[in-house]
Amino acid sequence: MDSDNYDQLLAAFKETHDEANRLAVICNKLQEVNNVLAPKVKTLEEELHKAKTDLVSLELTCLLTSIKTCENCKKMEKQVEYLLKTLSNFTKGRENLESLLGSQNAVFNKNSLDYTPGNVTNVKKLSSFFVPAKSVCSAFNSGKKASHVTCFYCMKSGHTSRSCIAKKHLVPKNLAKWLPKRRF
Repeated sequence: MDSDNYDQLLAAFKETHDEANRLAVICNKLQEVNNVLAPKVKTLEEELHKAKTDLVSLELTCLLTSIKTCENCKKMEKQVEYLLKTLSNFTKGRENLESLLGSQNAVFNKNSLDYTPGNVTNVKKLSSFFVPAKSVCSAFNSGKKASHVTCFYCMKSGHTSRSCIAKKHLVPKNLAKWLPKRRF
């Protein structure tokens, strides 16, 4: 009986040993496949992490740009609306001024008083009567002073001694004394 049990045990051990060897060969093959695939998995995990961070940064930039763009759009829309309103006011004012100037009669126009002029060629036209002075406008636009008046008190141009600030405010009364001009 001992030999039967021993033979059975030996047969079971051989079967188990053969099965273990077969499983070891399969395990070695799978270990080789695992060794080949492990670096690929690691690189894929790194790419996935990089893609996630890129996605988060892109979402943040899109969110920030959409917020900035919307704020800029609202500001620009308000500014455009203000400029259009101002421009329409100016054009409307210009039209009103032109219609007002066109409807006015000049001093020399006597048609409403049953006056019949003898010489029609001598009548002035209204369009040539209201012409802006070009010298004043050009001096104003160029930034130069239009007047050539000089103050004889402080010797500065642009005002007279009558409206001189230095004469009125800087010199106390009764302390200024008139001295006659000296001859050399």
